[in-house]
Amino acid sequence: MRAVFLRLFGLLLFCATAAAQPIFLNHVDSAQPLASGIEIHSGPGILGILALRDDVLRITMSPTSSLPDDGSWAVLPAARSAHVNVTPADDDSSVGFDTPRLHVRVRRDNLAITISD
Repeated sequence: MRAVFLRLFGLLLFCATAAAQPIFLNHVDSAQPLASGIEIHSGPGILGILALRDDVLRITMSPTSSLPDDGSWAVLPAARSAHVNVTPADDDSSVGFDTPRLHVRVRRDNLAITISD
């Protein structure tokens, strides 16, 4: 009986895994500058980068067109709601922004993120 249950469980797990198609976020379709960061759309997915402080970023990704809730057990609400204004950056090869201490760039062709200080 146990072997039958394990086989059935394995089959269900395989079917659930096989039904899920991978979503690849691998290029910039569009980018929207925000007061404290940037929102980048890639295929059906989205990448959000927000500056919480001059030297602290929050990077969030989703395979759908909306970002998940930013709730956290490890981060205090005041830290999650903090933000600094940024200066947008946009050229032929990348999009991003600058804070007084960081330069954030996302390559248009492969969504590679570079953060420099």
